[in-house]
Amino acid sequence: TVMLRRTKDEVLPDLPTKRRIVQAMALNNRSEYDRVENDFIGWLRGKGKSVDKVAVISQIEYLKQVAVQEKLDNCIEWIYDCMENVNKVIVFATHHEVIDTLKLKLKEFKPVVIDGRVPEKKRTEAVDKFQNDPKVRIFIGNIQAAGTGITLTAADTTVFLELAWTPGDHDQAEARCHRIGQESESVTAYY
Repeated sequence: TVMLRRTKDEVLPDLPTKRRIVQAMALNNRSEYDRVENDFIGWLRGKGKSVDKVAVISQIEYLKQVAVQEKLDNCIEWIYDCMENVNKVIVFATHHEVIDTLKLKLKEFKPVVIDGRVPEKKRTEAVDKFQNDPKVRIFIGNIQAAGTGITLTAADTTVFLELAWTPGDHDQAEARCHRIGQESESVTAYY
């Protein structure tokens, strides 16, 4: 017997199109974000050229966390609207708190979750449920933990509520449903 392995570049003409859409999302408490951002800018100016790069990254990460917390309710409302038009959705996030909130608030769609806290056996079960159970309509994944090595072709829509530090992580996460064997004609990635 023989197994023929082809790269994505070789089969790309056979794959349906992929679209990326940036969806603006209002913050619930813009003044809180502005306060944290101004504190960060003031802190940076005070450090001058002696700024510690690790500390800067930590502060930027904190800004990202404030932003996602302030837009999370609006994002969940948007996902509810989206679910009226699509069968299954993959939602990617970064932080456990966001993933836990999504699982709780979207429970009517029977979500399955893969993040760093989920053991390997449970990950396989979660993927199988999402792929095969019509009642399981949402997959919630951490961009790193669920962004590679799994196939989620039952969905045609991905939603990124938080951004990873590396754009390649988004490409990998999008590719979970943009694969040979996908059921829909195109894949849409909302950011």
